[in-house]
Amino acid sequence: MKKILNKSVIAAIATIYIAQATLATPALCEERNAEVVEIIKQLHMDDNLKFIAFAAASNTETYRMVALNKGGAVAHRMLVEQIAIVVPRYLERWDQNLAASYLEYFTTDELKSILKEKKASPYYQKFISAGPKVGQSMQNRSNELAKQIIVEIITPLFQEITPK
Repeated sequence: MKKILNKSVIAAIATIYIAQATLATPALCEERNAEVVEIIKQLHMDDNLKFIAFAAASNTETYRMVALNKGGAVAHRMLVEQIAIVVPRYLERWDQNLAASYLEYFTTDELKSILKEKKASPYYQKFISAGPKVGQSMQNRSNELAKQIIVEIITPLFQEITPK
């Protein structure tokens, strides 16, 4: 009886592991990630990339040099123009990172509920309280991407003030 029970327990555990491995296939992960990217877009959660880029780029020594050389208003206009050019090229990768960060703390169904029901969602409070954790995950995940974006934004500004 014990041997049969042990075999049954082992078989049940093996079945669970196989089921988990099957559920986490790359195709399913990509599909889930794509669903969450859509939710992120619909909730306009990716709108912050332009603001982050502006805050980071305008805080560089290069931007200060451009503002000194060209004037604050011209430097501001140039920066806004570069952000409008550069950010759209990186938005898809940003959204994928944001989706992956949210999927660390939420299921797709929870995020769908937040999209559909907003503050009435039973997951809204979880959404609010998980914000700092999601933000930290996003920062860890996207630090290099953000640096790349800022360099690409700032480089043409710097070229405007360097002798040709």
